[in-house]
Amino acid sequence: MLASELARQRLLVTIGVPLVERVAHAASGELPSRVGAARTRARHRGLLLQTTIQRVSSRLEADGIDSVPLKGAPLAEYVHGDLGARESSDVDLLVSVDRLDDAVAVLEGLGWSQAQPGRADKGLPPLHRALVHPELPVVELHWRVHWYENTFAQQALARARPGPDGLNRLEPVDELCFVLLFLARDGFAGLRQVTDVAAWWGRLGDRGRGAGVSAAAGSHPDLAPALGTAAHLVEAVAGLPPGSLCAGRAALSRRQRAALRLADPWLLRPSHQLAAEISLVD
Repeated sequence: MLASELARQRLLVTIGVPLVERVAHAASGELPSRVGAARTRARHRGLLLQTTIQRVSSRLEADGIDSVPLKGAPLAEYVHGDLGARESSDVDLLVSVDRLDDAVAVLEGLGWSQAQPGRADKGLPPLHRALVHPELPVVELHWRVHWYENTFAQQALARARPGPDGLNRLEPVDELCFVLLFLARDGFAGLRQVTDVAAWWGRLGDRGRGAGVSAAAGSHPDLAPALGTAAHLVEAVAGLPPGSLCAGRAALSRRQRAALRLADPWLLRPSHQLAAEISLVD
C-alpha cells in the first residue's frame, strides 16, 4: 500500500529510497523491489534528460541564446544527490524572452516541432512553448514560471552562472523561489515540490535564504502572495522553522488563508475536485 501511494504521488524514488535505506522495517516486503526498479528507470530517464539538456543548451549557447535548466534532472542531482531521485518526464529551460522565437527555431533545427503548430506564434505564450520530438523528451522553453510576473524569471536568468558541468545554474535563492512558485502554480496539490524544498533545505541550510526570498517578494510584489503562501505550507508540512523560507513575511491575508484551506498535499480529493480547487487556489 505504501509503495502504491508513493507511486501515485510520483515519489516512489524520492521518498522510497531513504525509507528503505534508513528504516529497518521498510526493507522488507514489496517496497524495496519496487523502489529499486523505479530508481533504475528514473536514472535511465535522468541520463536521457541530462543528455538532452546538454545538447540543446550547447546549441542555444552557440547561437548566443542564454538559457538555464529548471527542475528535472539537474535539480534531482544537485538537491537530492542522485540523478534518479526525482521522476521527470520532460525538459524545462528558461530562455531570454527576446530570443524565445530564435530558441524555438534552434530546437526545430534539431528535430523538435511545436506541440501546437496550429496556434499563432505572434506574441508571448502564457508561460512557455512546448516542442515535441519523435524520439527524445518534450522540451518546454519558458520565458517565465508564474502568471503574475514579467521580470523576475529574466532577472534570475541574468544572475545564473555556469556550474561544474558547464550548464548554467540559478542562484540558490532564485532556485528556491522557483520551486515555491511551481508549488503555488500547481495549486498546493501533492508533495513533489514540498519534498524538493525540504531536500533543498537539508542540503543548503539557512544561510539567509529566507531573507532572500523575502527580498524577492518585496521586489516583485505581485509574486509575494504566492511565495508567502507556498513558504507557509512547506514549513508546516515539512516541519521547517516558521519564517525560515520567507523571513519576516506579513501575516497571511484572507485570500491566502482560503488558498491554504484548499491545499491538498496528500492528494486525498477526487481528481475532478482537485482540478477545480487548483484553479480556485490560483
